[in-house]
This record gives sequence, structure tokens and C-alpha cells, in this order.
Amino acid sequence: MVFLGIDPGTRNTGVAAIEAVRGSRPIFLYEETLRTPRALTEWDAIWHMTDMVYQSIRSPVGQVAIEDFSYQGHEITREAHDTYLLVGALGELRKLAPVVLLKAGQWKADLTGLRAYSDRMVEKAIRLRLAGGIMGPDEWWSSEHAIDATGIAIVAADRFFMAGAALVRQCELRSNSRRARR
Repeated sequence: MVFLGIDPGTRNTGVAAIEAVRGSRPIFLYEETLRTPRALTEWDAIWHMTDMVYQSIRSPVGQVAIEDFSYQGHEITREAHDTYLLVGALGELRKLAPVVLLKAGQWKADLTGLRAYSDRMVEKAIRLRLAGGIMGPDEWWSSEHAIDATGIAIVAADRFFMAGAALVRQCELRSNSRRARR
């Protein structure tokens, strides 16, 4: 199943896709950093970026994961507000596949297994998950946004397969309890 990760921003957005199957290492498919021209107004940048995200999708997607850029107790800047609007616009991707929102702090903690982490630790965790740490040169990703988009896709896949395993286990328990009552 293909998981598309998106690290949204009105000026720079990271998009990455992985293919994942339960029980095996995810396969990296592609990444891209989308950039809007500075000359665009905030509203035009949001719609331009939304169009560019749609155009960047290269294969059928099973699930879309977007970093949730909601207010987390800090002062909201104009750019943060605009990014929040972009997340809403990207919700329209649900026409292609189910969309999940992942909070920045939570997906990074899930990926690294740590409550406190650096950007470098997040990148190392992604490299380890994809190829056992053997990924090639540091310039492999086009930007930090693309790195984050890859991590978002990996965590979305993990959560998808964990939820599936829990559902299978629940069905097994129900089946066993029915047999025991007979």
C-alpha cells in the first residue's frame, strides 16, 4: 500500500511516498519539495500549493498523512495561520484516499521513540527505517520538508498496520469466545 506524507507550508511543502507492507521495511518511492513563487499573495499561494500537491502524486495512494499544523499554545504567526488554511485545503485529498492528520510532536516522538529529539535524530530514524541506515549521501532529500514528509508517511503506515493488527486480534478474541460458549 502506498502512503503519501505531506509536510505543509504555503511557500515550501514536502511530499513523499513510501510503499509499505505489514512486517517488512518500507520502500521509498519518491520525494519532492514544492515551492510557490514569493510574488503570490497568501491566498494565491495556498491554492497554487494545493494544485502542486495534486500534480505531484505519481501513483495510486492508499492513505494520505498530513502534518497537523494546529495551534499548540504558541503565538500564531501569519505564515502559521496560512499553513493551517492550507491543511484544510489539502483535506480535499480525501477524494483520492483516506486522510489522517498527525501532530508534529507526536509523529516525531513515535518515529524516534523519544520525547525529546532533534531534527538530525528524526532524519536518522527515517534512514534506519528505510534502509537499515544505508541511504547514501546526505543530499538524498531535497529539503527538511521532504525529510519530514517521509517520516510522516512512515508513521502513518505504522499506525495503519497497528490498527489492522488490533482489529484482527479483536476478531480472533470474539471468535474464540463464541467457540467457548458452544
